Amino acid sequence: MTMTTSIPDTTIDHHLDTQGLICPEPVMMLHRVIRKADSGEVIEILATDPATTRDIPNFCRHLGHELMTQETLAENINLDADPDEITIDGDDTMPASATLYRYVVRQPKALAVDDEPSYMTEFRQAMLARGLATRTRNAYVRDLRSCELTNPLALTRWQPDDVLHCLSLLAQDGKTPRTQARMLSSLRQFYLWMIASNLREDNPCERIKSPKLGRPLPKDLAEADVDNLLAAPDTSTALGLRDKAMLEVLYACGLRVSELINLSLEQVNLNAGWLQITGKGNKTRLVPLGEYASDALEDYLSHGRGDLIAHLKSGNCQAVFLTAQGGYMTRQNFWYLIKRYAKVASIDKELSPHTLRHAFATHLLNHGADLRSVQLLLGHSDLSTTQIYTHVATARLQQLHAVHHPRG
Repeated sequence: MTMTTSIPDTTIDHHLDTQGLICPEPVMMLHRVIRKADSGEVIEILATDPATTRDIPNFCRHLGHELMTQETLAENINLDADPDEITIDGDDTMPASATLYRYVVRQPKALAVDDEPSYMTEFRQAMLARGLATRTRNAYVRDLRSCELTNPLALTRWQPDDVLHCLSLLAQDGKTPRTQARMLSSLRQFYLWMIASNLREDNPCERIKSPKLGRPLPKDLAEADVDNLLAAPDTSTALGLRDKAMLEVLYACGLRVSELINLSLEQVNLNAGWLQITGKGNKTRLVPLGEYASDALEDYLSHGRGDLIAHLKSGNCQAVFLTAQGGYMTRQNFWYLIKRYAKVASIDKELSPHTLRHAFATHLLNHGADLRSVQLLLGHSDLSTTQIYTHVATARLQQLHAVHHPRG
């Protein structure tokens, strides 16, 4: 197949590196932006290394990019014989012919960096080197830019009084204590980076206490409500089998919604009854499926997924859970899905995908699981994050006592 589309000379290596998508060598790639929208850029990637069929999807999942299409575009193409075809200059190690792979990736809208100070760019690059995801890096920079607006001094020159003044203005502007605490955390990380980079010797945030936060309890969902929700999908259809499997896996494994929709076939081991999950910070954990989730997932993979992927016009999608068109699902897809099934199950509580993750942890504790095990299953790096669920379990016991005890 001859490519007639004009493609810029810029290799994708630099472009992907600035977005946090670093591919192993040797990978020869070209890219072009084929569409821009408020939700972000849609980029076409052409690659001549078959290893990218594994690496690019994995990197996309980690960075929050959506891999929309992947396909083999052409085989045995001549890389340097015909100027009308794909040519890659400056690399004598490439073979005379190769297979060309095409990917279409949607990346989140990046924070504007045209007027970004050099120190902010350096901080962004340091976060990239730490492996932080695109959304995380943008969130840090967005907070720091907001703090900058409260003071004419550059952040690099701030003293403790400047930080306190910033927090005071944020409070006057109606920012919640949680938002103030998050921005203070961003400032702390920025100054820790400056110290580590020998750009300053002190951290002006060191002695400043975070605003007191009233930590809300996670939303509880009764086990009967979970049973009704899981029974809501119509399993006589391919989509119903998919939805049943998604709900069962979400509740059985306590996954984050991003972990669920990005689950790939290679991460599933039905024989062993485990999922290999890559969570926040690119950390990997093994999570048991359980009998009900294993059965639902096996039914979907055997009788439903094939019908869905048959609708994919080109390429091959490696995600476990597919859309009706055979492509990758989004968090928004699943959010609407779970809302719809909540109505079918007559659940009148506010319900979101994360509610099932909360239910997973709370129900485990209610049935005697220890906190450390729940922490490992949820993928929490800090045990204090998991401890909030002990309060949910305690509150539930108090409610039961008040209802059923004669002197409650």
